[in-house]
Amino acid sequence: MAFPVSPVNIGLYNPGTQWAFDLTWDDPSLLPENGFFVVKGVNIYRAYDDPKGSYIRVNKNPVTVGYYRDANEVSLVQEDVSTKFLTKGKSPNSEWIFKVDNIPMVINDAVDTEVTNGRDVSVVIDGTEVKPLKVLGHQGHVYLNTFLYYDHRTKRNIEPLLPSENSTVVCKYYYNSNYVSISLNKRVYYKLTTVGSDDEGLKETPLDACIAINSDVINEVDPVWQEAMGRNGYILEQGGEMVKLFLRKWAGDRCESFYPTHQQSTNDCKICFGTGWVGGYTGPYDISIASPDAPKSLEATDLGLKPTFQFDTWTGQTPLISQRDFVVRKNGDRFAVGAVSLSVVGGTPLQQQFSLSLIQTKDIRYFVPLDGKLVIPPNANPPTPPTKEQIAARKKVWEEIL
Repeated sequence: MAFPVSPVNIGLYNPGTQWAFDLTWDDPSLLPENGFFVVKGVNIYRAYDDPKGSYIRVNKNPVTVGYYRDANEVSLVQEDVSTKFLTKGKSPNSEWIFKVDNIPMVINDAVDTEVTNGRDVSVVIDGTEVKPLKVLGHQGHVYLNTFLYYDHRTKRNIEPLLPSENSTVVCKYYYNSNYVSISLNKRVYYKLTTVGSDDEGLKETPLDACIAINSDVINEVDPVWQEAMGRNGYILEQGGEMVKLFLRKWAGDRCESFYPTHQQSTNDCKICFGTGWVGGYTGPYDISIASPDAPKSLEATDLGLKPTFQFDTWTGQTPLISQRDFVVRKNGDRFAVGAVSLSVVGGTPLQQQFSLSLIQTKDIRYFVPLDGKLVIPPNANPPTPPTKEQIAARKKVWEEIL
């Protein structure tokens, strides 16, 4: 064997604890194919949304037992940022900004709450602690205060403390060192590899040789239900309609148009298409759905006639579809996925029923490329910071009640 064989009988479970998955597997050293190797342990890799996507290793060292819990972890970092200034009063707003190495920055013990307030980050300049003006936790940007402030003790205006070229700046903050999102809309995939050594040295199972698993399809069904899934596939093959499916991203790189205060992006962004994640959607995936059973019609509105088209349909067990995904028919029409209902036996989806609603041609989702390759427009500039009036308008109603 050129490399060890991956573990078998892998189990993936929700332990009943928020933000965690439990994985179990049989000892790979007992497999005959691994008899030529000294097994060192098992590595676990995780990806989101796409089973063929970018996998990251979640364990630091090979696991030497048949159990691992992949759970959220928040770590405290004290980082020297004196050489990492991005701007030093040269921007139009004379802002002083530096970027930390670890993102997203979060509030202590709040794994899913990004830092937006300077009170949750400690910045020390030449031994003196200062309060940052603001923090963008999802980008790791910390803004220093450049304004005069009034000291009530001395009753004088105090100049803000800003670093010089030789200053030492230390930032203390928390960040998600391991983040696992447990959500109905997020697809979490795992691959397990075996690490072993032979006369040539240390070797590991290639990821391409491992089967991706997730919590929705891990359990096997008996032959009766396998036959039912096979017949569903035959019906779709003979009488279904081929469409392209785009799955909405729930992880990845944050788009610059994402505003963390109200947790959403601009709805006309051609980089994230309103999702807040660069690229917006993964795909396309070629799937078959049941043919529509409703006609296309026109609806009279205050703005004139608007085409409407909504129908219920179904497809097979994979890929798992969520509300707010969309499909593209052969004539170019795009349909938003509504509520999804799963027929499940023993934890394995057998069929997915959902509704499709016609998307108007002016919707930003019509700019998603059909080949799934994101092309950033040359005139795509970072969004301008919101004004004080815009920020005030976004406050919750009860924030104004004292």
